[in-house]
Amino acid sequence: ETKPIQAGLHRHVLINMGNNLNACTKAMCVENIGGTSYGRISPPKGPNKHPDRCLVNTFDDALLLTVPREVVRIIFEYVGSVIVSAGGQHCLAVKIDGEVVGWGGNNFGQTAIPSGLADVRTVCAGWNFSLALMKNGTVSAWGYNRSGQASVPVGLTNVKEISACGAHSLALLENGRVEAWGNNEYGQTTLPEGLENVSAISAGGYHSMALTETGKVWAWGENDYGQTDVPDGLDNVVMIAAGGYHSLALKADGGIEVWGGDNDGQKSVPPSLGRVRSIAAGYYHSLVLLEDGTVRAWGWNEFGQVDVPLGLGRVQAISAGYGFSVAVREDGSLIAWGGVNRSQVNIPRELK
Repeated sequence: ETKPIQAGLHRHVLINMGNNLNACTKAMCVENIGGTSYGRISPPKGPNKHPDRCLVNTFDDALLLTVPREVVRIIFEYVGSVIVSAGGQHCLAVKIDGEVVGWGGNNFGQTAIPSGLADVRTVCAGWNFSLALMKNGTVSAWGYNRSGQASVPVGLTNVKEISACGAHSLALLENGRVEAWGNNEYGQTTLPEGLENVSAISAGGYHSMALTETGKVWAWGENDYGQTDVPDGLDNVVMIAAGGYHSLALKADGGIEVWGGDNDGQKSVPPSLGRVRSIAAGYYHSLVLLEDGTVRAWGWNEFGQVDVPLGLGRVQAISAGYGFSVAVREDGSLIAWGGVNRSQVNIPRELK
C-alpha cells in the first residue's frame, strides 16, 4: 500500500519487519526526518517508536511494507536512485552501488575521485571542491582548499548530511548539531548560538542555512542582499536551498518562499507555479520540481540554465550549479542544460 508524504525531495520508506500489517498501521508513527541523505536507514524515535521498523530514504513516495527481517538488507541496497550535485564548475553523482562519478572543470582536482573512495552515501559539489559522505558517517573532501573548505575536521563522524558551496562546508550530525569549516569572511561558518535539533542544512555562496525539526529556518553569514533575513512568520518548512546570494524554502503545503538578491530575477517566483515537491538554488537562478514531475526555472539565463529542455518528461530530482542545471529522470538517467562551458553538461555515458 502506498501513501504519499509531503516531505520535499527526501521521501521515506517505512519497513515493518513484523507480521501484522493492521496492528502496525494503527500504531504507526512516521516522523519527518528532513533532509537526511538518501539510503540512510535508522529506527524511528519518540514515544511511538518500534524496534522492528526503520526509515529508508528514497525519491519515491513513502511505502509501508511488511517483510521478513532477512530481506531488509536487499531492500536497503536497491531502493533509491542516482544522486546528483551541481557545483561551481563541476558536477558529482553517486550511483546506486555507491560509486562516485565526477565531470566538468577539474583545474583543482575536484572531479578526480580519490582512489579507494567507496560506500558513499551522498556527495556535494562546491566551488571547485567536492565532499562525500560515507555510509559509516565520515566525510571525505578533495579539490580547491585555499580556505580550508576541503580540510575535514579531525574526528568528524556520525554525519548524516553534507552541504558545500562557495568556499565553505557544512555537516549535519546525527544528534542534530551542525559543524562548519572553510571560508568565514562573512561569518558563514560561525554557528548561531542556540542552533540545535537541525534536520537539514544548505551552504550558499557566502551564507549558510539550517532547518530545525520544528520547521523553523535559520540563516547566517553575508547579508548584503538580505539573503539571511528569513521572512517573518515563515514556518512549516520542509526543505531549504541556499543560492549564491538568495535563499529558498519549501513549505509543507507545497508553496515556496524566496528572499535575498534578485538582480537576475532569481527570487521572482512565476505566477500559478503549482505545488512544489523539491527546490534547488544556483548562484543566480532558481529551480523547482513540481508534484507532477515537471521542472520550472527562473533567474539568470546567460547560458540557458533556466531553459528547461522540451520533452524532459517526469523528473525525480534536481540540482542547480553556477550557470547550469541538472535533473534525474524517473528512470534514473541524468540530463543537464546551460553551462559556462559544455563540460558541466556533458553527462558521462554511464549516467545517461
